[in-house]
Amino acid sequence: MVNHEFIANQIAEKVHDNYKMSAMNLFRYLLLRKHDLRNLHDHLSEIGISSLRSSESYVYKNVSDTLQLTKLINKKDWSPATNVASIGYKKSRKIINKHRYDLFGKKTGVRDTKIMVTLPSEAASDIELVRELMINGMELARINMSHDNQETWLSMIKTVHQASKYLKTKCYIYMDLSGPKIRTGEIQTTKKKKKKLPGIVLKIENKEAFEQLPMLLMKAMELPKIGVMIARGDLAVELGAERISEVQDQIMWICEAAHVPVIWATQVLENLAKTGIATRAEVSDASIGAKAECVMLNKGPFIHKAVSTLSDILIRMEKHLSKKKSRMRSLAIASYNMREIPRQILKV
Repeated sequence: MVNHEFIANQIAEKVHDNYKMSAMNLFRYLLLRKHDLRNLHDHLSEIGISSLRSSESYVYKNVSDTLQLTKLINKKDWSPATNVASIGYKKSRKIINKHRYDLFGKKTGVRDTKIMVTLPSEAASDIELVRELMINGMELARINMSHDNQETWLSMIKTVHQASKYLKTKCYIYMDLSGPKIRTGEIQTTKKKKKKLPGIVLKIENKEAFEQLPMLLMKAMELPKIGVMIARGDLAVELGAERISEVQDQIMWICEAAHVPVIWATQVLENLAKTGIATRAEVSDASIGAKAECVMLNKGPFIHKAVSTLSDILIRMEKHLSKKKSRMRSLAIASYNMREIPRQILKV
């Protein structure tokens, strides 16, 4: 890992100051996950050293501490390299939380994970609907720009602002562009004035975006605020339903390594939102969303009940769950990106 630090340093030079350590950590994570570490980790667990399974957000410190402990157990001297910039667990949590708060706003209640709701067309004129959504737990309002028109979108924005003012609470607005586009650069407002985007969200909805996610993240890190949305429905269609659990977990791991907040999206509590009755399977699925920084609900006639139920699930699960543990099998996405990233950085 130390032998590749010159590449990590070059990557850090290309990104925004907010993401220098994050970009280096992501590169180190990909380097680590090129290898199948299952047997090694089983041996480490046998002697009470099992930290590699939760190494995403502070890779170098985790690996060097593991090496140091194994050397001590074997009564051998070893010290990590002193010229390598690294962070530990506490610092990594501070960075992740800063990026979370920058994008989604600070924690306002007992729940860390934010709830995003796709606004129905009626939200353009029904302020009571929006108020109820916010009372039940909505903190981000999503406007799907694949539907309706500019006039309706502006009315939705106005309604959200009015509801926020009435309830004396902040609700962020997420404008979701149609199609698999990268959300970067400048946007044109209705008054024809150019304004910089306050933050971008990479919507991962196809095989190509998934496979190139680390490279997409490193490019997006040139901006000060970024996030990732896992569009699980579109991914399942393209990759196959049998792969979606594996893929969504890999996206979560890579984003944690990059200290980038994640939106867990598509078909969350969908039956509840549409019929008023939740299935056991979708409640279990929603509980996994506590590993993300934000969970998105789609519209439906019982959306208020879905928001309230999701909020309750997340509050309960946050007491038990923080990110993940894995068996550390090698990742194809890591191997692919570790071939491509050095090639792009070194231009070879």
